[in-house]
Amino acid sequence: PYVHEFAHAFAVMIVKFKIPEVKFGKLAASCGSPNIIFNKAQYIFVALFPFVLYDLVLIPLCVLLPPIFFPLPFMPLMYNVFGSVADFFMVNRAVRSPKGALVIDSGTEVVIYVPTKIGE
Repeated sequence: PYVHEFAHAFAVMIVKFKIPEVKFGKLAASCGSPNIIFNKAQYIFVALFPFVLYDLVLIPLCVLLPPIFFPLPFMPLMYNVFGSVADFFMVNRAVRSPKGALVIDSGTEVVIYVPTKIGE
């Protein structure tokens, strides 16, 4: 879970040039950026970055390495896929939000702000 969250942090630094907060627990970690506001596209990039990155690296290793070494890339790949379930859920929410929505991810919760038209 730690490597997955560091990938989120790296994606935030790519998109916003700011350093997010990465917190560690006993068997859990979180990457949050409560002071950073993302548009929908930026948030989707940050949320999906670990899944795409590690799939691109680890799936070819699963295929290319001899069978005896298969668990070495396969186990981290599975941890990453399971860790991405919540990311997929939040990407679904972001995609379904109206145009112009802004996203703030504190690490333990995500808030999507939807702008209203003045005069409504």
